[in-house]
Amino acid sequence: MAYFALISTWNIPAPIESCWFCLLDKESWPQWWPYVDKVEQLCQGTADGIGNVCRYHWRTCLPYRLTVDITITELNPFQTIRYTADGDLRGDGACHLHQHAQFTALQFDWNVHTIKPWMNGIAAIAAPIFIWNHQHVMKIGEQSFIQRLYSKP
Repeated sequence: MAYFALISTWNIPAPIESCWFCLLDKESWPQWWPYVDKVEQLCQGTADGIGNVCRYHWRTCLPYRLTVDITITELNPFQTIRYTADGDLRGDGACHLHQHAQFTALQFDWNVHTIKPWMNGIAAIAAPIFIWNHQHVMKIGEQSFIQRLYSKP
């Protein structure tokens, strides 16, 4: 299995509260993030959101798709969401939110292993392409997140 430690930061010109609630509205992600095809809730989890499991169906810039089940393991409102990943990628990660004067920074950390045999087979030479792909998907996510926040009624 190939291992990837990926960090992406979004700088969103909006209050932390708006960012938090938009992030938690996972089922709406396909409406604003072009690379998210579908989000299915598999398990509601506890009243505070711990144990919530959603299956994310991702498209990428390259000709492949990924399906990943994300389980929320920790929620600190307006600060941190920690999660595990299982499916085509396996590992864990976190989203950290920080309010600045003019924007909210969202830092996404992913520590994952590829599971698909074909990805593992070419990872030694394709790792830079996989990383570029992830960065592009996340950059479009940032732009789309901003549009979503400012287009909501």
